[in-house]
Amino acid sequence: MTAKNTIFFLLTAAIVIGVVYFVVTKSYAAAFVNFNAISAKSFENDFEAALIYYEKALKTYNQGDAAVIQSEEVKKEIQRAVLEKLIDNSIVHRDLLTRMGKKELETVIENKTREIEKKSSEIEEGIKDLYGFSLEDFKARVLTPMAEQEILEGRLFLENKNFDEWLKEEKAKARVIILISGFKWEDGQLKIESGE
Repeated sequence: MTAKNTIFFLLTAAIVIGVVYFVVTKSYAAAFVNFNAISAKSFENDFEAALIYYEKALKTYNQGDAAVIQSEEVKKEIQRAVLEKLIDNSIVHRDLLTRMGKKELETVIENKTREIEKKSSEIEEGIKDLYGFSLEDFKARVLTPMAEQEILEGRLFLENKNFDEWLKEEKAKARVIILISGFKWEDGQLKIESGE
C-alpha cells in the first residue's frame, strides 16, 4: 500500500467513525435558531422527559385517560411543544448573552439555582421519578432555562415591555430552520405539517 493510499484509507476511516459517532450520540442538529443549533439529543431527551411526566400525571390524576399518551397525534403535539420550547429557550439565552455577557449570566443563574442544590438530597429522587433526569440534567434542561426566562422577564419589565409580546416579536424575526421531518416554521410558530 502506497503512502497516498494509506492516507486516503485513514481519512475515509476517520470520516466514517465521525459520522457514526454523530449518529449514535445524536449530536447532529434538529433545528437551527439564528444559526445556533439545537441538537437532536437535546430534543430527544426533553421529549422523553415530557412523555414520562405526562404518563405519570395521567396515571395519577386521570387513570382512565392514561392510554391517550400513546396516540401518535398526542406524541406529535408533545414533540412540537418540546421543540418550540427549545426554540424559545435559544432565543431567550441569546438575548441574555447580548445584554449581560456570558460570565455575568452564569453568575446570576448560579445564584438563582443555588437554593435547589441545597435541597438536592430531598428532591433528586423526585426529579428522577417525575422526569427521568439526574439533578445535573434537571438543572441544565429545566432550571437554567426557567431562570433565564425570569431574568429576562425582570429586565423587560424594567423597560416597560411584556415578555410574551417580546418573545412573539422575536420569534417572528428569528431565522429558524427545522431539520426534523413532520414540522415546519411558519409565521413565528412551529407547526405540524399535514400528511397531505
